[in-house]
Amino acid sequence: MLVTGGTGKTGAALVEQLRGAGVPVRIASRHPSAVDPDAIRFDWGDPGTHEAALRGMDRVFLVPPVESVDPLPLAEPFLRRARRSGVRRLVLLGSAIVLPNAPGPLCCSRARDTPW
Repeated sequence: MLVTGGTGKTGAALVEQLRGAGVPVRIASRHPSAVDPDAIRFDWGDPGTHEAALRGMDRVFLVPPVESVDPLPLAEPFLRRARRSGVRRLVLLGSAIVLPNAPGPLCCSRARDTPW
């Protein structure tokens, strides 16, 4: 399973639980740990990092890009690549915070050409 934002508060807790249950996890982060062989560099702004993160993955825990009030322009290329790469299940971290005139995380689930 690929966990984006795997070094953040939510992602790190999820990784710990998954590993405790024996689930193989790849941690995707802008600053991956050099001592974790399952950590990989991932950056929403660098599509060149997406393919390696997705390679061999069929499940993804997705923390949408936080640097934008509209995450879809950054997330959509990743979502399309995930679909082409054989990802069958995607879990999206959402938020109860809704900014005026800004799409929420659910916009990612409604993206064109995605099965989720």
